[in-house]
Amino acid sequence: NQSLDQQAGKEKWDLRTLDLGELKKVLVKWQTEIDFNHAWNSLFWENHDIPRVISRWGNDQEYRVQSAKMFA
Repeated sequence: NQSLDQQAGKEKWDLRTLDLGELKKVLVKWQTEIDFNHAWNSLFWENHDIPRVISRWGNDQEYRVQSAKMFA
């Protein structure tokens, strides 16, 4: 199972560029394939164990606020 941001065959921190099409597919899958009669989905971008989405796929220096708003 390949991560959205990990290079195939590489280590966890060998990052690759975000493919927006892949991200959309994952988000749609999370929203459409869950059986809402028996479960609910917790959607989240990040946790304390990994770099924040703004630092990973945004610009946390020059465009921190704009990047945060875009991902929100």
